Amino acid sequence: MNQPELENAAIIPIIQNGVSNIKLGVFTRLRKAYKQAFGLDRATPLAYCVVCHIFCDPLNQPTLEKFARDNAGLIGEELRKALSSDDLREAIALAYAGRIVELGWETGNPFNEQSQRLMERASDHGIEIPNIVQMWGLSAVVTFFSSTQEFLARSMQE
Repeated sequence: MNQPELENAAIIPIIQNGVSNIKLGVFTRLRKAYKQAFGLDRATPLAYCVVCHIFCDPLNQPTLEKFARDNAGLIGEELRKALSSDDLREAIALAYAGRIVELGWETGNPFNEQSQRLMERASDHGIEIPNIVQMWGLSAVVTFFSSTQEFLARSMQE
């Protein structure tokens, strides 16, 4: 490994945890909204499926895959709502930025397929992915992580 790869190895766990904070915060907010709109039985699987679609993650669970097939239209509609939500857009954009950094390091290719999917999803929904290093300079990783913790805390309290 070269020096930049080793330096990134020290920050990737921070970025991964920050992305997880945002995913959990988005899931929590959606689940609360879906519980009121669709009832308790549908709230969790719907929120889970929408979050997986937001972040281009596989479902990897047969029951949830069936739920997604049976409710594709609803998931698509809720995905569009979530990606256009003023409450979620900024956090999602921040998670995309972190995830793209992480994927570039993991694959050794900043233009990898999953990063491209995230950039396309953002572009399709008018989400601008920030350059966190340009925004925050040398404190980018620490500020990124702090921002994700604050988002998660707010999501849990609401």
